[in-house]
Amino acid sequence: RVYVSDTTQHRVYIYDKTGQFIKVFGEAGYDPGQFNKPMGLCFDRDHNLLVADEANNRIQMFTADGQYI
Repeated sequence: RVYVSDTTQHRVYIYDKTGQFIKVFGEAGYDPGQFNKPMGLCFDRDHNLLVADEANNRIQMFTADGQYI
């Protein structure tokens, strides 16, 4: 899978290895699971997705399928 952060739409897109769209999650806001300029993405050792939510000054954690943890 390929994960792409979109800072202008405040979302994260998930694609398969061939580039086919799988899913999008997130929206603009300040609540848990919402973003304000998601800038950086990485995975921890348990395969949870960490999203650096720049303008909200926080890091949020999601499952690999985009469910807020």
